[in-house]
Amino acid sequence: MNLLLSIGRAISALFFTVVGWLLSKLKTANERAKTAEEDVRELAKASQAQAERERSHEKRVEEIASDNLSDDRVSELLSTYPPENTQTTRTQPPQSRN
Repeated sequence: MNLLLSIGRAISALFFTVVGWLLSKLKTANERAKTAEEDVRELAKASQAQAERERSHEKRVEEIASDNLSDDRVSELLSTYPPENTQTTRTQPPQSRN
């Protein structure tokens, strides 16, 4: 009888250990999913901001290319250009292709 009671307790302990392990894995997976969702939202915002910058750039280029602008307006458009569109990460001039 004591042997059966000991086996029952061991099985019960093993069961609760496995359930605890599974719950911790589920919690970790849930946290990863939340992080992934946040990353997706942030990427969507960045993509939207990039698209807006590209649209703004295209409008400026079209306005400058229209030849209906005074030199002052062209200077104004170029001087108010957003910094992210005027800065470059290139450290050396492009190499000419022969």
